[in-house]
Amino acid sequence: LAEKWVTLPLLAMKIEQPTEEEYRHAETTLHDAHCFSLFLNEQRMFTMLRATRAMNTLLGVALALVVFFWSRRLHGAGAGLISLAFCCLCPVVIANSGLATTDIAAALFFSLAVWSFWTLLHRISAWTVLGCGVAVGGLMATKLSGVLIVPMAVLMLAAKLVLRHPVA
Repeated sequence: LAEKWVTLPLLAMKIEQPTEEEYRHAETTLHDAHCFSLFLNEQRMFTMLRATRAMNTLLGVALALVVFFWSRRLHGAGAGLISLAFCCLCPVVIANSGLATTDIAAALFFSLAVWSFWTLLHRISAWTVLGCGVAVGGLMATKLSGVLIVPMAVLMLAAKLVLRHPVA
């Protein structure tokens, strides 16, 4: 899912296919010809890199907003702003938001999945079930390590059953 998101701007760019001559000069495979064609024009290569990295930066902004709104809902506006500051100043978030990788998307969907499951534990409705399903589905489609949501959900459910009252 994250790979598709970051490549959306490339649909608007005119990316030329390798010519027959480039195919012939490619070392061994069709993949080599495509790589040669993409990196032949240095300006086009940097434009594509900037576009894909900008899309990942938007995911980083979305992650910061999720952290802010969830923290604000739990503990008030002051806590939301502190959480937002910590998220925005986190070296891992800063480093990965500028790269076209799946790490920030996985963090975003993991945060959304945990938040939506927490909400589902406290208020069961069609919307919370749908929201939780979409968030968990996005997480699973983004990164294979998304299966870690299962033990997290089991622990949250166990805590809810043991405490027998809302956590927040």
